[in-house]
Amino acid sequence: MSESRGLTSLTEFAIQQGDPYVALALHPFADEGFRAELESIIFARKRLKLTFAAAPYTPKTVLELLVDEDDEQLRLRLSRNPAVAPPLLARLFDEASATVIKNLAGHRNTPVEILERIDWQENEAMRAALCSNSNAPLTLLRQLMVGSTSAEKKGIVTNPNAD
Repeated sequence: MSESRGLTSLTEFAIQQGDPYVALALHPFADEGFRAELESIIFARKRLKLTFAAAPYTPKTVLELLVDEDDEQLRLRLSRNPAVAPPLLARLFDEASATVIKNLAGHRNTPVEILERIDWQENEAMRAALCSNSNAPLTLLRQLMVGSTSAEKKGIVTNPNAD
């Protein structure tokens, strides 16, 4: 049996069984024809969407679909998921709430360009998250140092990008 035929058989069996976790695991490898059927299983209930948005084992192909959902709960969970890649975090930023932005400020995968766009001047939570973010560039850390609290200074001092 060829590898392609084996994957097809497995995908057909997973669709027949309707198990969302098996469907999730197969999603990145499935043919385009099967993906819609797998997605209907993966996203059958809102609870599954929320679970997979927060799970570090969720494949990138599924995370990409979840980022496009217009649901604040999903966005919050995605913004805390350590497996979400930088481009997806950048997409989350565009229409983000203050809580999602705070999560992005502290997320190690948030692109530098996004970190530099965050309005942190009058927000202690944003400042603290940025000070401790190992992806924060030195120029931003220097700006944060001005007028920082002792807790923020501690975050900056332990930041690997600090000089």
